[in-house]
Amino acid sequence: MKKLILFLLVVLNAYALGGISALPENEKKVVLALKKALNLTDSQAYKIYSDYIQIYLDSPNWHIHYQDNTDPANAKIKNSSHKAMFMSVLNDSRLVNVTFIKYPEKNQMLVYVVETLPRKQSLVIEKYDDLSKNSKFKKAIDTTHFASFQKDGFMSHVNIYTKGISGAIQYEDLYIEDLD
Repeated sequence: MKKLILFLLVVLNAYALGGISALPENEKKVVLALKKALNLTDSQAYKIYSDYIQIYLDSPNWHIHYQDNTDPANAKIKNSSHKAMFMSVLNDSRLVNVTFIKYPEKNQMLVYVVETLPRKQSLVIEKYDDLSKNSKFKKAIDTTHFASFQKDGFMSHVNIYTKGISGAIQYEDLYIEDLD
């Protein structure tokens, strides 16, 4: 019994401390892939993961696949100091594409997140109506089947698509991440 209590204390303490070592094995692989592809430190990779990826793993069923600038066989950018990674996250409720481009000489990274939520037409139209009434968003285009709204002062768009009984709501966000 003492061994079980000690084991639980160690495990709970590890989770409380956070970091890569506290993650389940499948999530740890994602952080290590970020670290390798983007030439990041452990703490940088964990921060990028927790800020931009972890939220999409809230489903029991998810899958991630990725490519980086070392993947294409004949790529002249393979050994570039600029690093890029393209990640797709699929789960039960959405599709997410995340692009990371690291500029080491500026110690910054661009992070472009495109999150697509397939939805029934009625929910998509409700979102369209909400955005149309929201003064923080400006309509960039509006057609029979799609519309796009830009959030004032941000590098963010919300795209709406409907056709037949289905549709999609898509969120696009561009972030600049300072690497410490």
